[in-house]
Amino acid sequence: GMRDLTTMCLKKTYKRGPPRKPGCEDDPDTELDPIHNKCFYKCAEGYTAGGTLCWKDCVEGTSPCGGVMCLDDR
Repeated sequence: GMRDLTTMCLKKTYKRGPPRKPGCEDDPDTELDPIHNKCFYKCAEGYTAGGTLCWKDCVEGTSPCGGVMCLDDR
């Protein structure tokens, strides 16, 4: 059936900072972002890159719903 909207929660995000120059080759802590084709610092453990932001991974018992939300698996 329809999910109860009260079970949705917005994911935490944080900005990855400005793109690094030059490319990624010189710094193992960076990665190329395919959306912007620029080099950014890698996201912290438990976060996934999405453009200029790092999105907190969904916790156990929830599943991603689009980029910004996690839904309870109930």
